Amino acid sequence: MGSGPGHTDIVMDTNSREVDGMTEHQKRIERSRARTRDRGPVQDITDPDTGGSRILSRPCDTCVLRAGNLMHLDPGRLAALLADALPDSYVVCHETLTYGDFPDYGPAICRGFADRFGDKSWAITLLRRCGRLVEVPPPNDCPPVHGEEPLR
Repeated sequence: MGSGPGHTDIVMDTNSREVDGMTEHQKRIERSRARTRDRGPVQDITDPDTGGSRILSRPCDTCVLRAGNLMHLDPGRLAALLADALPDSYVVCHETLTYGDFPDYGPAICRGFADRFGDKSWAITLLRRCGRLVEVPPPNDCPPVHGEEPLR
């Protein structure tokens, strides 16, 4: 192994291929980190009671995957959202985002995404096979807590 200015040791396992000084695995990790930085606050889908991953029990009323563009997304935005999530991750329901209309509800996986694309997402597949999904109703379905106004 050499050393000195301008010299880089290349270490690869049999599942890695070096491209532009980085393996595909390293590039994938860096892309994931960049997406995380660009997304804003972390949306932790962990259920505090069970430790499982929260998923909506049904698609919310304005699910981005319902017909008719109910969220009035710009052209190409849904395709970009799906490309960003697949095949490694999932989409968090917009109604459950910590910076949305129900900031205290808690993030949950979009049911529309899971139903349509779950078989293409290794994260959803793994959570399903390990029995780690915890269904929660969409925020608008939740009854009010005693003394509070209903969620709108």
